[in-house]
Amino acid sequence: MKERYLYRAWHKERKAMYDVRTILWDGGKPQRVEVFAVGPNDLFELFWIEEVELMQCTGERDKYGKLIFDGDILQPDEWDIAPVKWALNGWFLNNSDNYEPINDIPDALIIGNIHDNPALLNAQEGA
Repeated sequence: MKERYLYRAWHKERKAMYDVRTILWDGGKPQRVEVFAVGPNDLFELFWIEEVELMQCTGERDKYGKLIFDGDILQPDEWDIAPVKWALNGWFLNNSDNYEPINDIPDALIIGNIHDNPALLNAQEGA
């Protein structure tokens, strides 16, 4: 369950998602994040914590084995979609009227995330 300690970072200005390599701490608080910058040279980049939104891996996988992260949008069945959030001491699908533990939904499918695909949630609200 080491996946539970993986993170990814959404860069607020660049509007891009990065896999986190290292989180640099100071005084018990995260200060900077070193990320894998996929590109022609596959370099690492260092961002201030204020530049990114960190999203932790839940340690769970969707029905195709893809790791589920905070902020992912899951489709637990053919009608519903909801984002994953930490609440009530666990990872839940944050439906408008209730919270459903993601480990109770073995056939859930990741269909996007709240940053790259906000229209998915907007469409659900308008339905």
